Amino acid sequence: MVLSSDEQLARLRRYYPPAADVAVVAGDPCLDRLNASHHLRDAYRAALGVEPDRRLVVLSSTWGSRSLDGRLPGLALQLAAELPLDRYALVLALHPNVWHWHSPYQVRAWMAPYRRAGVALLPPEEGWQAAVVAADLVVGDHGSVMFYAAAADRPIAFAVVEPSELDPASPMARLLVAAPRLDPSQPLRHQLDAVIRDPQHHRYVHLTAEASSAPGQSAALIRALLYEQLRLPEPSAPARTPIVPIPRSPDPTPVTATVMTTVHHRDVVAVERYPAALRLDDPPDGVTHLSVAWRHDDPQLLAAADTVVATIEDTAGRPRRWIRSALGRLPGCTLAAVALTASTSLIGTRSGQLFVARVTVGAPDAACVTAGVLALLANRSTPPVFTLVVGARRHRVRLTPVATTHPARIRTRRTAERERPDH
Repeated sequence: MVLSSDEQLARLRRYYPPAADVAVVAGDPCLDRLNASHHLRDAYRAALGVEPDRRLVVLSSTWGSRSLDGRLPGLALQLAAELPLDRYALVLALHPNVWHWHSPYQVRAWMAPYRRAGVALLPPEEGWQAAVVAADLVVGDHGSVMFYAAAADRPIAFAVVEPSELDPASPMARLLVAAPRLDPSQPLRHQLDAVIRDPQHHRYVHLTAEASSAPGQSAALIRALLYEQLRLPEPSAPARTPIVPIPRSPDPTPVTATVMTTVHHRDVVAVERYPAALRLDDPPDGVTHLSVAWRHDDPQLLAAADTVVATIEDTAGRPRRWIRSALGRLPGCTLAAVALTASTSLIGTRSGQLFVARVTVGAPDAACVTAGVLALLANRSTPPVFTLVVGARRHRVRLTPVATTHPARIRTRRTAERERPDH
């Protein structure tokens, strides 16, 4: 029996002495890999689609009815409803037993609402390790991922506490008592921020020190043990601890959001986005609208869109024609936009106006730029240059009207009725 620490060996000897006679302490290869990969933290965050000024919150659930997913299946959606998309990123890691018991098809079907809300679902084979290294906070239950996160010096908070699942003498059981807890019955954002600001590592560093009695040495110790059991000579090359691989990027989810905008000083627009299906309330001093990606898979949301945003590929290279067509298809839509490049968008209004919006500072997506233009139009102000505030970032956008020799003729529901034969 291969154990990671002397503490485990002592408990094994206390509970079942015969097993201790065939036990070997050889460190923890998983923890060694995490610790060997800290230098790739920024690369992991980039692969997960997390910008430097966003906070990455990793949700970890073990398996069974007493797990986070078993006790609080709606926690991820509750967090998605409270946390602005441009300030926080949410990633969910489910125990492999959940995937294998219910099947990957079933898990993905259950998690479809999470994906639409912007929550990335990590695959069961690899991914949680990189997410832990990249995380600003790990939220979970009594599963081992939480102990690994604490041992890897990541802030943690428990959302579900189930001491009956653990040996009360174990470091994990003591970590449940020492680490912060979330109260899902109360607003969560300020609770998360408080833990991130003050992770209180000093409260349980002595517990995580018991994770391994041979830090950094597990590869060498385990290889030596295996070759001894095989009665074969061990290779002369030193044993290697592999780093955690760069995770596969989560499937891109088109941004469909309830967008809250506030105009300051006529040329500064603050934008805050939440998943469209989860956050619908209006801010007291701003404007709320529904922004939908043209590729979104919910036709009802698309039909209700105030702004719709497409890629240049969606338009078959004919953005002006697509804008006229989209506004004609969607009578309630106010603006249609096409992302021509990463920094340039073409935005059309129902009255036939066209604007080219070029981002000169920063790189917000076309949906944010379109939200800013809509807010300015609602404020009866279209300055040639305006500042767009998205999350913690500030961007400069140059807005240029486009002269059209053939004014756009938008087919609305009203004009369609007038053109009917009985009119």
